Amino acid sequence: MCRFLGVEFSEYVTWQSAPLVRLATALTGRSGSAEDLVRDALCRAYGRWDRIARTGEPHACVRGLVVAEYLSWRRRFTPRSGPDVVHRLAGLPRKERAAVVLRYYADLPDDEIAAHLGWRASTVRDRIARALQSQR
Repeated sequence: MCRFLGVEFSEYVTWQSAPLVRLATALTGRSGSAEDLVRDALCRAYGRWDRIARTGEPHACVRGLVVAEYLSWRRRFTPRSGPDVVHRLAGLPRKERAAVVLRYYADLPDDEIAAHLGWRASTVRDRIARALQSQR
């Protein structure tokens, strides 16, 4: 039985699926792709749930799995419809798009974004600044 803070994995999924899908939608620009992405990340998390729960930061770990799945997918994400900002983000390289989403949507600090993307905090700041400049 996979448990975290007295909550089984299935309860955790029920509790956190919607926020994870919203994050994935911001990354992919497509709700269907976002649901697939979260499903794949949660499948990976299930097999590691005991280790993830012991970290004390399971939400950060699962969010990291969602970002890693997004970065590893071979699919090209181009939004079909949605706000103008979604279309503008679609033109960015994947890691820069992920950095912008993690900063402005997930409200993460530079060091956490850097950990998710395998960059230094200074690189995060530089890439986000470049991404925003390219969108002006």
